[in-house]
Amino acid sequence: MGVAVESGTPERAPERARRVDRSQVRSANRRCRLHLDAGRGWYAAGDQERAILAFLEADNASPAELRSRPSVREIVGQMVRDARRWGSSELRDLAIRIGIDPLDPGPHGT
Repeated sequence: MGVAVESGTPERAPERARRVDRSQVRSANRRCRLHLDAGRGWYAAGDQERAILAFLEADNASPAELRSRPSVREIVGQMVRDARRWGSSELRDLAIRIGIDPLDPGPHGT
């Protein structure tokens, strides 16, 4: 999945994520990465709601891992800027979890 995201075909990541037997992914960091790559793929495919849910799952698996990723901060910041009003409650929750103020209209949300 990471290869799909990094090689310019991130929209393939969610399809590949569905094939992974999650019961075999024992490391919290790897579970986080699975959801993180799926979220990036969903975002690239234009499905922000699924991207948000995947990022929230990644945060549940390993908050430090997700929150240390600049790509996630960029994507979530862009979703906050693009959202009407303050976006969905899930987007607000995600933004707050990773340190982006959903009420700040600035370029980085911080």
